[in-house]
Amino acid sequence: MASGLYLPGQRLGGSLGRCDAVSSSSSSSAPSSSSNGAGLSSSSLATPTGWHPLDAPAIWKGTEEQAVFRQATPYPLTPSWKVILLSDGSVTRHLQLMTNQRVEVECLEMRNIGHERAGLPPATAQIPGPLVQRQVMLHIPDPHSKAYVYATSWWNADTVDQYLRDRSQPIWVSLSQGRTELYRDILQLELGNCPYLEERFQAKGPFWGRQYLFWHNQEPLTLIYEVFSTALEEFLGPQRQHPPYTDSHGIPLLATDAVSESSQAMMVGPAHLGLGPSPPYTDSHGIPLLATDAVSDMEKKGLRDQLEAQAREIARLQGTLAHYRNWAAQLQARYQLFNPDAARPAKRVYVGNLPGSVSETELRQAINELMVQTGGTAAPGFPITSCKLYQGNGDLLFNGVHQVQDKGYAFVEFRSVEEASNAMALDGVKFRDAFLKIRRPNNYDITLALMLGPTDPNPAMDLAGLEVVKTVVQDSPHKLFIGGLPCDWSEEQVKEMLLPFGQLKAFNLVMDRGTGNSKVGAGGREGGRQKALGCQGLQHMDRGTGNSKGYAFAEFMDVHVTDIVIQNLNGKPCNTKFLTVKRALAPTPF
Repeated sequence: MASGLYLPGQRLGGSLGRCDAVSSSSSSSAPSSSSNGAGLSSSSLATPTGWHPLDAPAIWKGTEEQAVFRQATPYPLTPSWKVILLSDGSVTRHLQLMTNQRVEVECLEMRNIGHERAGLPPATAQIPGPLVQRQVMLHIPDPHSKAYVYATSWWNADTVDQYLRDRSQPIWVSLSQGRTELYRDILQLELGNCPYLEERFQAKGPFWGRQYLFWHNQEPLTLIYEVFSTALEEFLGPQRQHPPYTDSHGIPLLATDAVSESSQAMMVGPAHLGLGPSPPYTDSHGIPLLATDAVSDMEKKGLRDQLEAQAREIARLQGTLAHYRNWAAQLQARYQLFNPDAARPAKRVYVGNLPGSVSETELRQAINELMVQTGGTAAPGFPITSCKLYQGNGDLLFNGVHQVQDKGYAFVEFRSVEEASNAMALDGVKFRDAFLKIRRPNNYDITLALMLGPTDPNPAMDLAGLEVVKTVVQDSPHKLFIGGLPCDWSEEQVKEMLLPFGQLKAFNLVMDRGTGNSKVGAGGREGGRQKALGCQGLQHMDRGTGNSKGYAFAEFMDVHVTDIVIQNLNGKPCNTKFLTVKRALAPTPF
């Protein structure tokens, strides 16, 4: 490894910046920002090693599958932005092709950070140390020389020279020259802000970012973290996908339905393909005008007729839905006539893990607003009809199990069975500093409830904007078993150990209702390991101490970190024990 230190911010070798050498120092301190070319003080360095991630918590984080197939992003992305964020190709090469300009590389730093991993993405655990950290900015030549992409990558210090032959060039240049065959594994997308990058980009956030691993010969080669400026819309078009024609209900119309092919060819800009700015001119109905203003009155009338036809179809469907709702209400009323005691348990839910100072009024208001916000109501107005709050440290029969409550809990009743079922989707929602546990009451009978309304939450409820960590971990290949925990650890302490690896999707610390002694995953008198794995949906409090059984279940939002958590925590000392971290469900043999 060459000695010496490249000063951040230099742009050497003509128009392309380069890192001539890698510092031999393994110190984790970042280079002085007085020479970083951005005019920022040392306080702007975001992490111990001086790289600049998007602020936590991010506005949104998710996987490639969530972004493309589930369309769970805050807004639909246009095709050009999907290409940049999710394709397997080089981002530098894509920018060159899409902007028709040369992309310049400004190398901020490339230095040996040794085995320092504080503040780095959890996936860097897959890159063996010592590490080399490389930070660059990508520029498209313009009068202001602003940056458009920020990237940090982490390499093994002993092998980096084999792959980065010319550090002044984009990574793909060196890899293509060496005919290196790679596999790119996109681990995560995120949307967030970063004041440092706003200054370097000369653009306002939030910005899209991604992190991915390059694999070579079945071994992880480098982890790369990239953030894209919103100013790229100048070349790629808008990030948000806006249909050029919509009716009064926001339903997209096809241009081919009423506009001739010759007229479509004359539309201003390629916005209808998501590749350029939106047309600047529209008529009084919001229909884009053509460059020649050549839309005929007949074509405009065709579009308006289509709008009216769709409005009539929506009204017909709404009437049909109201008809079936009325029919279902009649059946439910008749069923309740013969089973008067069946309805109330199906309309009630148990709400646990409440903060000690909460009032009935505050809890009722919070759940009412959440139900309206997420679309969980079946009729106008607030859905809760009663809310009864109980203080903790009391004995409660819940799902057939006596348990001691260490926090407040409540029973909440809704107007309808449908709304009570929708409230179950709020299990794990954050309320103040606690995550609510929402369950069915002890006397709930699903066979009776089926005749009164839906027993599952409406899948159309919008939970995207909520901070939710489910308190029941459903069986899946990514469900983790964490054993060997100190029995006196709280949920917050266990989560503190897990959260550095990523956002939790579901978590449950199994509590002991007997002696408080840890079974460490053995299941004790409840029947061994299989019982231990199966009883995680109930939280049994120890009558004497409220201790846990010494094990928990968890699942992460990003399924890619499952193996990383196992590699980093399994066998790790924890007080006087050693952690056992593995997949809760054994793989099914073929």
